[in-house]
Amino acid sequence: GIQLASGGNDNLLHIWDAARAQPNPSTGSSGGHLHRFDHHQAAVKALAWCPFQSNLLASGGGTADRCIKFWNTTTGACLNSI
Repeated sequence: GIQLASGGNDNLLHIWDAARAQPNPSTGSSGGHLHRFDHHQAAVKALAWCPFQSNLLASGGGTADRCIKFWNTTTGACLNSI
C-alpha cells in the first residue's frame, strides 16, 4: 500500500499506512503508525522516498546527528547510515 513518512523535532521518524491515516470522524484520532524509529540523535530534518523502490526511505538528522539513514519501510530495517 501507499505509505507516508513524518519526522520532527522529537528525533522520531514515523511510517504510516496511508489507508489507515484518515482521522476517525467520531474520535478525531488517526490509525496507528507502522513503524516508529528513534535512531536519530537530533531532529529529523529531511525525508526522501526512492523514486524506483517504493519501500526505500532516506532520512536526515539535524546538526547534532549529521547522519543520513536508509530504511526498508516494509520490514522496518535500517539498511545503512552515513
